[in-house]
Amino acid sequence: MGQHIQVQDEWKQMHGRGMDNASREFKLHCVMHNIRKIVKVYFNSPSYHETVHQKEQLYKDTG
Repeated sequence: MGQHIQVQDEWKQMHGRGMDNASREFKLHCVMHNIRKIVKVYFNSPSYHETVHQKEQLYKDTG
């Protein structure tokens, strides 16, 4: 996962000083990594595409 963070966020070093700040920063990067994964799965899910298709049909019918 560390390599992925370096590539995805162009992250080369910690910005905070000290173990507490470095730990907090790393945890923030981990949270963002997990949010990206969840969003990617959601937008590729059949339920998302079905919802979008239903909304498109609704807008076509009202327009």
